[in-house]
Amino acid sequence: NNKICMQKLAIIGASDLGKLIAHHVIVTNSFLFAGFYDNNINEAEFGVYLGKTDNLESDFSSGVFDCIIIGIGYTNFFYRKHFFDVCNKLNIPLAVFVHPSSFVDKTVKLGNGTVILPGCVLDRNVELEDNVFLNVSCTIAHDSKIGKHSFLSPAVSIAGYVTVGEQGFVGIGSIIINGLD
Repeated sequence: NNKICMQKLAIIGASDLGKLIAHHVIVTNSFLFAGFYDNNINEAEFGVYLGKTDNLESDFSSGVFDCIIIGIGYTNFFYRKHFFDVCNKLNIPLAVFVHPSSFVDKTVKLGNGTVILPGCVLDRNVELEDNVFLNVSCTIAHDSKIGKHSFLSPAVSIAGYVTVGEQGFVGIGSIIINGLD
């Protein structure tokens, strides 16, 4: 009777980003996917629409899910931060998802609600604050810091000693280096 108990994960946002996160969570068997909350859509891919975000508190209390990820992207930074704050106020845990194909050095600090998709590399002393999203193949070199609620697009490369501020957006294929005058 060595049954592994996995957490039930819900995602706020059932559009493209939420579906992308759900896909990776499901195929890696990292969480039991409970479903989506979304105030703008009434159905969701993967067949599980849990309802509007007004249901978060009661559903969490009744065990519908154990933790949340914010699946809202860079076009809605206000709501990305808003729902993070709502979950904190309601004491709903924010999950951390790191795709198994990514390398995260043991010295890296990951904030609550962080999502790291396939092929990312996080080097020594990197810090991702709360609610940071890294799309596929991002590389963040040593001693860099990514601020709360930030969004890095695919194939972003960040050199050592770089800071991206709160609600930062870095576009696809961007390269940020340190020490420029």
